Amino acid sequence: MSTLSLAADATPAAGRGIRPGGWTSAGLLLAMFGTPLFLWLFRLDVGEASTLGLYLGREAVVFAMAGVLLWMVRSGERQPWSSIGWHTDRLGNAALWGLFGVVASIIGILACVAVAQVMGWKLGLQTPPAYEPPLWAMAITVLRAGVTEELFYRGYAQERLMAITGGRWYPILLTAVPFALFHYRQGPAGILIAGVASVILSAIYLKRRSLPAVMITHFSVDFIPNVALPLMGVVD
Repeated sequence: MSTLSLAADATPAAGRGIRPGGWTSAGLLLAMFGTPLFLWLFRLDVGEASTLGLYLGREAVVFAMAGVLLWMVRSGERQPWSSIGWHTDRLGNAALWGLFGVVASIIGILACVAVAQVMGWKLGLQTPPAYEPPLWAMAITVLRAGVTEELFYRGYAQERLMAITGGRWYPILLTAVPFALFHYRQGPAGILIAGVASVILSAIYLKRRSLPAVMITHFSVDFIPNVALPLMGVVD
């Protein structure tokens, strides 16, 4: 039976033999900068997603980018899914670590909120959104964030940087800094929260090398305030 073991995973990193090359360099660029660059260009050309069609189309493009990265892993790098932390033989353990990550993330986020209140920082988007999507559409966004951002930043970027550099903690910093800064539209509080959450997620990934675990954590932490609580009428 799977248990929440604190022992380090004895399975070696499947991507350890990866060396810098064209496919991996392109993959790192796509993983770390693809989504924010696309969203910036989207706002520059189209503006804010002001209709349901634009909103869903934007999310579909990011999902498609994740599909391209997966194709690059298998067809370009010729690496197994385990090289990005995908292990289907230990999903029970991943679920337990995912729930552990939810608790750790909530504690970290509450600490960040306390700092933001002391500093007088506004929480959330600094300007009201142009379009309020229905909850089912917001659930798609939450799913997209939990799946694609963890694939991009933990499963691919962190894993590849660890394999290339041989380091364990530098890759966490190298992925956490851009991940945090790309939340600039949420102001200083959003940058702080994203940075702390990224470090927590990266530490869990470093410990277990489990992409499903960090996906569960990320999805759950976003789903609770953005979908579950509004659905229950707790928040507007």
